[in-house]
Amino acid sequence: MKRLWEHHAWENIDTVRPSWPSLQKLDQRSGILQRHSNEDIEINPSGRFESPNSNDTGSISGEESSDDYESSEQGDSIFEGSEREDSLDDWAYDMDSRNVRGVSPFCRDSSPISMNRTTVESVKEFLELLFELSLSLTMESFVDGKPDSALLVYFSGILGFSPDCRRFQLAREYCPNLSGLIWVQRLLLLEYALPLYPYPIIGIQQRPQFPMQRLNEVRQKYMLQGSLSPLAELHNLRNFGQKVAKTESPPFLLRWSDDGKVVSYGSDFSPSMEEFRGLADHFIARAEDLCDELMFGFEPNLDVNKIKDDFTNSQPGFSFVSHPDNNFDTMYQELLVQACTSCGARLARNGHWSFRAVTSYLQKVATLEDYISGGFLTACGQSPRIRELLSLAVENSPCAVRGIFVWNGSVAYALHHHKAKRSTNQEFHVVRFLPARLSIIVVKYLVCIRRLAALLRREQSGLTNQMAPYEQKHLLFQHNGKPWAPTRITRVIRASSKEVWNRGINARVYRQLAIGITEKHVREVHSPFNRYDDTSSDADLNVTFAWQTTTITSSCISMGIDQMARVSASGQPLCSFFRYNDSTRTFPTHVFEEPASHQTDDDQGAAGNCCC
Repeated sequence: MKRLWEHHAWENIDTVRPSWPSLQKLDQRSGILQRHSNEDIEINPSGRFESPNSNDTGSISGEESSDDYESSEQGDSIFEGSEREDSLDDWAYDMDSRNVRGVSPFCRDSSPISMNRTTVESVKEFLELLFELSLSLTMESFVDGKPDSALLVYFSGILGFSPDCRRFQLAREYCPNLSGLIWVQRLLLLEYALPLYPYPIIGIQQRPQFPMQRLNEVRQKYMLQGSLSPLAELHNLRNFGQKVAKTESPPFLLRWSDDGKVVSYGSDFSPSMEEFRGLADHFIARAEDLCDELMFGFEPNLDVNKIKDDFTNSQPGFSFVSHPDNNFDTMYQELLVQACTSCGARLARNGHWSFRAVTSYLQKVATLEDYISGGFLTACGQSPRIRELLSLAVENSPCAVRGIFVWNGSVAYALHHHKAKRSTNQEFHVVRFLPARLSIIVVKYLVCIRRLAALLRREQSGLTNQMAPYEQKHLLFQHNGKPWAPTRITRVIRASSKEVWNRGINARVYRQLAIGITEKHVREVHSPFNRYDDTSSDADLNVTFAWQTTTITSSCISMGIDQMARVSASGQPLCSFFRYNDSTRTFPTHVFEEPASHQTDDDQGAAGNCCC
């Protein structure tokens, strides 16, 4: 500790804000200093676009890794992933709302710092000493067998206070803190047991060729249940907290008016059913206006009923956009010609790009993507979890199948629902169908606007290659090849709900409201049916419904829903309640035929139109 405190590496660290300088790493092969930074390479030299609803694109936030903390057998069934995610969303949102705007508490300093070889070695020494201190806390022995004698266990008790230090946190509030400590300790012990590179300053050698013996030594001493180590103690404490959480009052309690037209959440938020419908309509209406503006008056022949798709084609890069029978290959080029020759803010003048107009166009595309994400979250049946929505792919990748399809004249998106996968080793495919208006917007975006925006970004950056090898262009919600941070969608929901309802809420609260409204008003969800009968002549259409939550007990604990049966809803009655089923809308009448080998009564996806 003394060596760390007195180390001269502090001269290169900004102590005013929690940031870390951009380091230069010595290339051992060439002896050349190379600058390493985690900052995105921006393609717009005049300044990148920041959406009015969000400026988070691609960074991995605390919310992004929160699910990874949970590893116990019943953790996911008690503490909803969305609850942990959105609580961290709120924290990140509050940080960005402070005086230092745009500075994340875990950001890295992007300013170029000139660091010579001596400085680099000094920082490397500092990091090794910091690693040694972290290991000493993780491996600290108990005095007389008392767990609280270990500093890390004692510190975990401090985390149990509320932010104002006036009460202790509830078990469901406290356990995610323990999960974070457990996760970090695992990483530290794994690096200690199997280091890829040696740590000469603290005397840790590179891992041997056959490392299992060393790994077992570390595992048996510090990581097994019952061992006298902080990791084992925190595991026991979290398991106990999960049992206590079952006896606590639920975090969500909804109250209804006598006529069932107004739902109250808390003491100051009581939207009516008409107001609740307004949020989804807000996203669709704004997306329609912006989509028309981005099309520059170009009206291609995009009849969703005539679009062909091939579900069996798993070739990387394939989607309905590239289906040869649809003839969509050159349609974005026609949009480019229209954008360069139309009156007003043309993208090109006198044979040269108007980069100011190009930048403005890309800004509007980003805003359109925000509205589309809000529509996917609110207008397609029950709201999915943010993490699942961000994994949605528009085309096949080498390791995954796309999630957007066109079937029977409808656009649908399929998500893998794996809320309790770590405890059950099972997941579901949940399919949600888009309303007709949103379907047209998404088709125009994928066929024309998205591809034109990719071309403009390449022209801005002067790049000739299609993409860097690390970029994930197959994702629907991505920025410069990096997936969105979950906080971006939370900010979209918060800003739009504040505009529509005069009260900003996050995606977590919206999802719980949707669940409560489904149980109250979509009466078909209470009809009993045989879930395993989907082929006989007596098969009920309700077999296509997707269960909203897990077991009845966990639903009452984590959501506060008083349900006597599985909560489920199909897209047709739910969209009927939302008033989105118009004459151009076609709903399926049987299960979406895609193989799903893992199904259980203990886990189901969010309620959409069908579950397979």
